[in-house]
Amino acid sequence: MRLLPGLMLALACAAAPARADLLAFETGRGNHNSRGSDAWFLRYQRDMLPLWESTGFIEFTGGSWDGDTTKNRVLGGGLGLRHMLTTRGYASLAAGLSWVTDRTDNLGTHPQFQWRFALGWRVGRVDLALAQIHYSNGRSVFHWKRDRPNVGDNFLTLQIGYVP
Repeated sequence: MRLLPGLMLALACAAAPARADLLAFETGRGNHNSRGSDAWFLRYQRDMLPLWESTGFIEFTGGSWDGDTTKNRVLGGGLGLRHMLTTRGYASLAAGLSWVTDRTDNLGTHPQFQWRFALGWRVGRVDLALAQIHYSNGRSVFHWKRDRPNVGDNFLTLQIGYVP
């Protein structure tokens, strides 16, 4: 059962390169509550219609992190905006929903919100980005009363991607 999310992600990524607007690998370290975690993510972004002088996109993400107290795997999806700052540089913001396999001291529920802010640079077919990723169920924002804590997991990552 633990292999199912990884298998689904591998099948999705295997079919993605011919149609993807971005297929990327991202790796980094946990920060804030997730210090000491090593993380990796696979990201697939499909461009959509322009919105507010930016490019809208839909993204699907799968990944894993492993630390002393924050071991987990995740599948998620969301919507985002990419705004060009220069002819090659951009800033992007994406938000969506995800499912983590394990409830931990940092993530008290399986369903989570995911947030990602990135500063990137596209040169030809290569996309490089520095990103901050946050997973949380929004307990502190929505003032939900839960027995389990949910302070969230956070990661500072470096992405390398391919733009077909």
